[in-house]
Amino acid sequence: MTEKNDNFIIQLRKGVFDLAILSLISKQPMYGYEITSALQDIPVFHIPNGSIYPIL
Repeated sequence: MTEKNDNFIIQLRKGVFDLAILSLISKQPMYGYEITSALQDIPVFHIPNGSIYPIL
């Protein structure tokens, strides 16, 4: 049951992360660095370097 919960949390975070990026770029065009900087201003997000570019 723990493995299922861990997988659910990972997928939930990925979905929220994707939506946060879409929300940012819907307001104005942004480069990957700008997106990373904007998301790091939000305390909930701990973004590893290189996580943005595969999503874009």
